[in-house]
Amino acid sequence: MNNLPPAYENVIDETNQWIEKIVIKHQFCPFAAKPFFSQNIGYQIIIKPELGRFANHFLEALHALDQSEKPETTLLIFPDSVDDFYDYLDLLADAEDLIIDHDYEGIYQLASFHPHYQFAGTTPDDVTNKTNRSPYPIIQILREDSISRVLENYPNPEAIPERNMAKAREIFGK
Repeated sequence: MNNLPPAYENVIDETNQWIEKIVIKHQFCPFAAKPFFSQNIGYQIIIKPELGRFANHFLEALHALDQSEKPETTLLIFPDSVDDFYDYLDLLADAEDLIIDHDYEGIYQLASFHPHYQFAGTTPDDVTNKTNRSPYPIIQILREDSISRVLENYPNPEAIPERNMAKAREIFGK
């Protein structure tokens, strides 16, 4: 990541602004604030020429999480590829398959964000999609044990999606 072309210098800053001003401010994710404010997020920017090595990048990120408790979570950011949401969903499915194939089920899970995110059963302009719309396509790798610890003290966690949809309607209009 240190040898990125200058065009990518602001990707992490823009991503962090989105996390702070959308995700945390509107409490769309109960897991976001702690790693964000403790600067415990790993970032991996995967530019178009490297997309063909996605499996390698993804597995490297998983192995890095295995080696240390820091970072708490890792964001794989794709600033110049998978702009098409359906191509992104294919990449996300590949990542899910890698978790299964490499025995990481129950250890890590994924969260997905995309500039054109669209929940199943919604139209592209439905404001509820904004809860998962990010400045760039992002696959987040979360530690399941961290999620479990947060959810132990979180009231009614199964209602998070419905609360987020209601909040999106309130914030962004119907």
